[in-house]
Amino acid sequence: MREIEFYRTASGRCLVEEFLDTWFCKKDLSIRRQCGLLGLHTSNFYYDPVEVSGETLRIMHRIDEIFTECPFYGRRLIREALRREGFAHGRESIQTFMRQMELRAIYPNGKTLEECEV
Repeated sequence: MREIEFYRTASGRCLVEEFLDTWFCKKDLSIRRQCGLLGLHTSNFYYDPVEVSGETLRIMHRIDEIFTECPFYGRRLIREALRREGFAHGRESIQTFMRQMELRAIYPNGKTLEECEV
């Protein structure tokens, strides 16, 4: 869903910028009006995404490697594994990175130990 929203925002911003390049639209239509016609919020037009730092990418890559090796590790065990390797991050930031990468620990729920009725 976010990819679709980003694509719509990015393409809409390009369309507004193309409108701004023409003399006619510069004079007659404001950015707010152009965004309204395209179905965009003006805040989406002015938003510039922040680049992800190299350190963050390195940590996220290592989280992915650890999770691939041990998919049952949650944020706390991944934090401990990273801490042993020299990364000093809290479990909240590890949890945020895992959410961004859509990683969830695999663990049995409470009903897996019940016997089946045949």
